[in-house]
Amino acid sequence: MTTERTLAPVPTAEPMTASTRAVVTGASAPAAQLSFVLLLTALTALGQFGSNVFLPGLPALTHELRSTGSTAAQAYTVYLLVFGAGQLLMGPLSDRWGRRSVGVVSALLFVVGAAVCATAPSMGLLLAGRALQGLGAAGAIVVGRASARDHFHGAELVRVMATMTIAFAAVPGFAPLLGGVLTQWLGWRSTLWAAALAGVALAGWVLVKLPPGARQPLSLASTVAVYAQTLRDRSFLLPALIGAGAIGAMSAFFGASPRLFIDTLGVSPVEYGLYPPIAVAGFVVGGVLVGRLGAGWGTPGTLVRGVAFQLAGLTVLIGPVLLGLLQASILNLGMVLFVTGLGLVLPVATAAAMSSTSSHAGQTAALIGLLQMGSGAVGNSLANAALDLWPRLGMQTVMAGFTLTVVLVVWQLVARSRPGR
Repeated sequence: MTTERTLAPVPTAEPMTASTRAVVTGASAPAAQLSFVLLLTALTALGQFGSNVFLPGLPALTHELRSTGSTAAQAYTVYLLVFGAGQLLMGPLSDRWGRRSVGVVSALLFVVGAAVCATAPSMGLLLAGRALQGLGAAGAIVVGRASARDHFHGAELVRVMATMTIAFAAVPGFAPLLGGVLTQWLGWRSTLWAAALAGVALAGWVLVKLPPGARQPLSLASTVAVYAQTLRDRSFLLPALIGAGAIGAMSAFFGASPRLFIDTLGVSPVEYGLYPPIAVAGFVVGGVLVGRLGAGWGTPGTLVRGVAFQLAGLTVLIGPVLLGLLQASILNLGMVLFVTGLGLVLPVATAAAMSSTSSHAGQTAALIGLLQMGSGAVGNSLANAALDLWPRLGMQTVMAGFTLTVVLVVWQLVARSRPGR
């Protein structure tokens, strides 16, 4: 029998668990907590770094491997698909074998995949490497989110998720800047070596600092049963779908914006690398608002404010183009507004979905990741296909579709949260 719970306002904070305080022996509780949250944030951000650092090199990659723009974009899509689906495997494994073991193995898989891509002589081998890299990223993000759910609760979990989500969105904003510099100076393959180096560093950090984590029995039947029950629980499904829609819209931008800025507007890879960080500044603003005001607004109130920002951003992204104005400055302004909304929506939705169950945090995180990364892969594919038809407006159209879907789900969540429901 499925248990459904009404999403209440963000609860008051609960103290950090003793196991988290003990992560850094001899350190003060605030220092231990900060170090631990930074590690979880790095685990969450690794996959985003790997997915976006090589984006400015896509045109050069297309030329060197004698491919087409749409085919080269599959390197992003394949990565996201495995990034999402791989979490269904890595989630139960992290519950069974512990967070540290799966975290180290995942980081090393990411390293091997990045090395394969960096040395690939053909598009086929590149895609294989991206798939392996995506599997490693899947394990890293599952371990990060599940470990957060293991050690934090209530409003404290929301604040930690806000920090992790800021990195989750900020890394793909800043990674193209690094990727643009590396591509222009050292070639597109250097971006993948940079990803491999990041994976090596994270593997060592996890091995030294991440607690092993409790181990739970694992069987195929119980795993499938947990997944099925969780998907039937609307207290999980509604916020999970909201987060997935947010990621779909964000991936439509990050996946298609290189073509829009570089090919259509004619900016250089380095100049393009400057634009995503400007947009992601809005995400930081949204995350700060969640940390300071989210408890008072509650989950439904925060989500409503978030989608209002997103709709305002879409108005700026689409309206001027319809009037014949396609300028980088206008696009950046629209994205700042839009991503501010994402900064409100994504951490609250993710924390609400993670809090819907008190056990099997790895599998809960896996389902969230599958929905988010699957939506991201769809958003990227649709946006690139739409650019083939509408070079000036295709990306924004796909972003609007995902956002309107989020609005509908938020409306259902708000209706369920009203007294008496």
